[in-house]
Amino acid sequence: MNIKHFSAIICLGILFSFFATAQQTVKVEVIDKKTQKGIPFAGVVLDSVHGTMCDENGKLSIVPEKPQGKIKIRVSCIGYEPVITSIDIAKASHTIAIEPKAYQLNAITIQPEKWKKMEIGGTKKENNYGNTSSIGMQVALLVKSPSSVNIMQRISFYIEQNEASYLKFRAVLYTKNPTTGYPDQPFLEENIILEARKGRRWVNYDMSKYNITIPESGIYLAMECVPEKTPVFDKRKAIIYSPPHLSLRGYSVNSKDPNNLQRVVIKNEQLAPWKFYEESLRDDGLPKDYPLYMPKIKCEILVKE
Repeated sequence: MNIKHFSAIICLGILFSFFATAQQTVKVEVIDKKTQKGIPFAGVVLDSVHGTMCDENGKLSIVPEKPQGKIKIRVSCIGYEPVITSIDIAKASHTIAIEPKAYQLNAITIQPEKWKKMEIGGTKKENNYGNTSSIGMQVALLVKSPSSVNIMQRISFYIEQNEASYLKFRAVLYTKNPTTGYPDQPFLEENIILEARKGRRWVNYDMSKYNITIPESGIYLAMECVPEKTPVFDKRKAIIYSPPHLSLRGYSVNSKDPNNLQRVVIKNEQLAPWKFYEESLRDDGLPKDYPLYMPKIKCEILVKE
């Protein structure tokens, strides 16, 4: 065999390897069973281990570890019934339909009495901290109303992003677990997607149509980062390609003040548990009295005068 033939065989081998690898990308689309439209930023768990997320059109690409076999997949999204199924790696694309949950809005009539507006949560003007999120990470703030008679009007998040004309994120409301104190179940079964324009500003969402009353235990307002582009999850390396570039701004508070504790919680990945922000500081080796980060998440409510 001469050198030319040997070189040609090597090149063919490299090309074959390249095309074989390229063909291993499996595309998944998550759609609404009724409307047949893609569900924005649906959560996906692969083989009960790896958590990732679809893009705003409900699409996700997966690079499997092996050329054949099946991947167990769990699909969920706020406002939908979760689905557990398996996909065949040999098939290039899959569509998974999930059923929307049925729920009713509360019927509240505001009587002709005196009501006043007030803001609760991270309302200070200071702006000296930032928390840059990763896909699936959530930062939540527990807010409480000074009155049991209240109606939620608006939620707001102070966001900074300098990557594009606008980027998206998800707003989530959670009940407070009476045992752990962490976020528990979604308070509102609706997928709320907001847009943050370039720069640093408040992003608001009108909540008046939902007629929500904040319970005495409080409610968690959370910001979740979502992907900018269609994520590619490489199971060979457990890496998600499509990092976001959003920062939830905030300010520092004294960690020794008991009123500041157990209010801010974070979740690093879709499968990771919630933890109090103070605990995460200690995990990083920082002292207990290190200034705490209070995110600028706030809520406007109506209360009776």
